[in-house]
Amino acid sequence: MLTNLCLFVNVKVYKMRNKHLLLLKKIDERTKPLRAIKNIVPHSGWIYSVRTSLNITLEQLGKMLNISRQSVSGLEKREVLGTITLNSLKEVANVLGLQLVYGFVPKNGTFEDLVEKKAKQIARK
Repeated sequence: MLTNLCLFVNVKVYKMRNKHLLLLKKIDERTKPLRAIKNIVPHSGWIYSVRTSLNITLEQLGKMLNISRQSVSGLEKREVLGTITLNSLKEVANVLGLQLVYGFVPKNGTFEDLVEKKAKQIARK
């Protein structure tokens, strides 16, 4: 009876590890294109850079967003400061016919590498 229980637990753990590995591989595959484009945010922020590249004034973008030109300027400043919300970025992207893309990528290597590094740290302890 104990042998069957141990076998069941080992199979369960094995299946969980395999599922975890599959999830890691999936997230690594999905983020692979993003890992290649680190540090691409323009110094002046995306809103300002796209707006000026498309030759859109603060007033014009404000009208598109139903806000004042001063509010658009505030959005641009908040983006540079890192205090803008994702919803605000999505709204700006939407009125400009763009799609906001965001995600998390490891600073170095892959998600599998992160898990392996953490496992080694735990093993050392």
